[in-house]
Amino acid sequence: MVNKKKILIFIDWFLPGIKAGGPIKSVAALVNHLNSEFNFYIITSNTDFGDEQAYENLESNTWLDFKPGVKVIYYAKGKINKTEIKNQINRIQPDVVHLNSFFSYSFSILPLLVLNKLSFKGKIILAPRGMLAEGALKIKPFKKRIFLAISKLMQLHKHVIWHSTKSDETLDIKRNFKNARITEIQNIPNIQLKKEITVLTKKQGSLKLIYLGRIAKNKNLKKVLEILSLIKDAEIELSIYGFIEDELYWNESQNLIADFSKKIKAEYKGILNEEEVQQQLIQHHYLIMLSYSENFGHAIVEALSCGTPVIIGENTPWQELEKHHAGWNVNINDNKNILKAISKAVTLSNDDYVIQQKGSLSYAAEKCFSNQLISDYIEMLT
Repeated sequence: MVNKKKILIFIDWFLPGIKAGGPIKSVAALVNHLNSEFNFYIITSNTDFGDEQAYENLESNTWLDFKPGVKVIYYAKGKINKTEIKNQINRIQPDVVHLNSFFSYSFSILPLLVLNKLSFKGKIILAPRGMLAEGALKIKPFKKRIFLAISKLMQLHKHVIWHSTKSDETLDIKRNFKNARITEIQNIPNIQLKKEITVLTKKQGSLKLIYLGRIAKNKNLKKVLEILSLIKDAEIELSIYGFIEDELYWNESQNLIADFSKKIKAEYKGILNEEEVQQQLIQHHYLIMLSYSENFGHAIVEALSCGTPVIIGENTPWQELEKHHAGWNVNINDNKNILKAISKAVTLSNDDYVIQQKGSLSYAAEKCFSNQLISDYIEMLT
């Protein structure tokens, strides 16, 4: 029997956490699809994003069996340090170390410092998860620019192979690290493709929208609300799901909702567990996400995969939606363009909406579930 290679993954938050969104889903999908090919060891924290309370019924600071081929250690706050990381690397003797953040002190910077000091001979793969995008660097820019400058002086990322998930991210990495070695592979979907659409009646003049993402500035919920406030002659319901990361931003959003006309309704409905996501998506006509940028956009893929078309910005990997009858790409800086897309959705007949549902499934099958993906990941990790 051939010994499987060992992959050591560092990630700030992992399952059963859900609040950090995409990175958790990306790593979960990776180990779910490749646990028969590799042995995975995941080092993470014992809380969900934004929480102080540790997960219930999960022992901290010790290795736990997550599933065949996958072990996870959930560290309590303050328990992960250079010495602990060094000890784990020496015990596991990984062939590959996979980092899932650029700026995380405990789960990216410290591991890199240790690996460099150990003169680690295996692969070091770093997925920046959109953190080097221009929009992301504008949030707390001073600290980020200082760290970028220091990391270059220290050659902290000298031995890193960068994992980009789209062409724009590849350009972001090259802009900051000119000599970077980059492997570009889109994320693996963490959801199954449905075989047929779910019947959902669509009446002309009415619309049920769903927003599914963290409530924070970069996800741009306020833009959705601003556009809906401009609509006068339609009945629209917006269901808002996601972790409230920025309370001030959410308060500003609520002020916009309070000024809606009687025909436009928006309601915050909490956070969805994985098994609830598609159940809610198929009860709404469109997912609407106007994020400043999405490296992958798990919510977008989840929607398309169950036949729910989308209204999304242009800064995602998912392009030419209208051509494929899967929704619309809009310019998030052009209110008229966004309003036009929503107005088209409002006026769509049931028959035309069914065409978009079927188009969404076809688009997902063609664009999101490439058979080549798994082979590309195996090659990257080998």
